[in-house]
Amino acid sequence: MKKRFLQLILILGVIMILILFTSIVTTAATTSGTCGDNLTWTLDDNGKLTISGTGSMENYSTSAPWSMYSNASVKYVVISDGVTSIGNNAFKGQIRLSSVKLPNGLLYIGDNAFSSCIYLTSINIPDSVIGIGKGTFSGSGLQSVYIPDNVQEIGSRSFYSCSDLSSVKIGNAVTKIDEYAFYNCTRIVSITIPNKVKEIGNSAFSSCAGLKTVTMPNDVEKIGEYAFGGCSSLLSVKIPDSVKIIKTGTFSFCSKLQSVTIGKGIKSVNNNAFSGCGALEEIIVSEENTNYFSQDRVLFDKYKTSVVFCAQSKEGEYIIPNSVTSIESGAFEGCDKITSITIPDSVTSIGSTAFSGCSSLNEIIIGENVTSIGEYAFSNCSSLVSFEIPK
Repeated sequence: MKKRFLQLILILGVIMILILFTSIVTTAATTSGTCGDNLTWTLDDNGKLTISGTGSMENYSTSAPWSMYSNASVKYVVISDGVTSIGNNAFKGQIRLSSVKLPNGLLYIGDNAFSSCIYLTSINIPDSVIGIGKGTFSGSGLQSVYIPDNVQEIGSRSFYSCSDLSSVKIGNAVTKIDEYAFYNCTRIVSITIPNKVKEIGNSAFSSCAGLKTVTMPNDVEKIGEYAFGGCSSLLSVKIPDSVKIIKTGTFSFCSKLQSVTIGKGIKSVNNNAFSGCGALEEIIVSEENTNYFSQDRVLFDKYKTSVVFCAQSKEGEYIIPNSVTSIESGAFEGCDKITSITIPDSVTSIGSTAFSGCSSLNEIIIGENVTSIGEYAFSNCSSLVSFEIPK
């Protein structure tokens, strides 16, 4: 009797364990819910996430509900016809996501939607899409991308640090490429900016170390600070006539840049725009430009009264022309191959950091009419032993 009782207890225990296990498995398999007013989602055991219904997906401040099962759980995403937008952060950090199917009729892809999806190497963005948010594909594994003709703006950091991205085609409706849009996309070799683009944001293509050629249309009006800074493979650049200002660091540290063409519309050139461009051999200024003139790798104002900047490839002795009355801030900064400078009596002012970093400079003659020398004008001129300051 006692033996039977123990057997009964054992059988009941096994049954309870099976019920509990079944409950856990059932709960794990039931991975579904809502993700919009008229949208539902289902994640199956194979890692396939299906989103169905009509209308817009919810925006998520951090992560979507399917992420609670682990950021490695989603491997495939299928978004059904009828879905019109993908919410912010929808698939952010899904490190196993490798395949995405987007529906025709999709209008918008939200901020950081596919950010850090390192195994997502390709995606077909439907022609219906009119907007791509901020950081949408940043840090993803995309190797190529086509931005449809209906998209008008490429958002900030959209493709930030997509280090495998090598092929980019930008649709003809884009009018603005926002800041850091393609920052550190090191495998892009060539880029053609569409005709309607009017603004290239700050650091938009900064640190694209493999970028060799850039084609910009005449409609471009603004090129941001450091827009192409650190593009160390860039060989030449032609700045369109429609651009009015070349800003701080726009082409800084483009170490292989050999030729620059400045269009007729340029009214202001920041002296640091081409800093670190040690291979620059040619500065071409449009004859129609009413503000600037170039000669022997030195950029002057139109009437040759002010030195704006000198290419850092310049070497040996340089005699500043007698027409010059001022040397602007940073004009010769980093010209580490110049050994001798003669400043004529016509010059009255030397700007701050004007000769900073001229490490080979061992002789400088300063004209008698210089009345002001700016801060750090000769800092880090390590070969300069002495020079005479005029009365």
